[in-house]
Amino acid sequence: LISRPGSGYTLKFTYRGSAPESMSVTPVITGGILISKAVTELFLSKSPEGLETEAGRPFTIQPHVLLRDADAALATNSYALVTASISNDPGKSIFHNPGTTLLQGTKVVRSQQGTARFTDLSINKASIGQGTTNSGYTLIFSYLAASTSTGKFNIRPASWTDLLIPSFDPYSFQPLTSIAGRPLARQPVVYLVDAFKNLVQPSQVPTGTVLRVSISSGVLLADGCSMVCTGA
Repeated sequence: LISRPGSGYTLKFTYRGSAPESMSVTPVITGGILISKAVTELFLSKSPEGLETEAGRPFTIQPHVLLRDADAALATNSYALVTASISNDPGKSIFHNPGTTLLQGTKVVRSQQGTARFTDLSINKASIGQGTTNSGYTLIFSYLAASTSTGKFNIRPASWTDLLIPSFDPYSFQPLTSIAGRPLARQPVVYLVDAFKNLVQPSQVPTGTVLRVSISSGVLLADGCSMVCTGA
């Protein structure tokens, strides 16, 4: 460990041990070493802040993180690893698709000439139109004790591809055991979603779209009624 920054440091290695006194071991000296000032601050020069990106697609503006020393100078000799993660996560409160949102792409980047350039970050869970009031994601970038965060940005649903009946209590819309000839005790609600289970927006569904329901499987009783069935 060398505590003070500077250039031209060399290290000398010598041997002192139990070898015979007649034995001579030639010392070895390293080449010159540059010791830079420690990185104390991170700063974003590019950020997806304020943008709206489709779920599953890389942000149209990828983050660039500048590393600065205590004098606010760019740490051009730093090769530090900068880590990206989600800070504000509206996706975790989406009732039909709960759980922590995952940041996709290369999340740990080695800085070059004082800048860590991220290239393929994306998020699969939409923040727009998902029934949550917390609509904006933010990212945080960190290296040791230094960190910096983006402002809020949004993720919109991708194209409609699938149907989903939410099944997570207390917001489950799966049918319950019911009595023959009466309406189901719980009526199913079918969501039109993209490939990542994001609820698509009305403008993404063709006009006149109709969903039809039929019995997919069931166990018939002697009187011909269905004891168990699922809608499709």
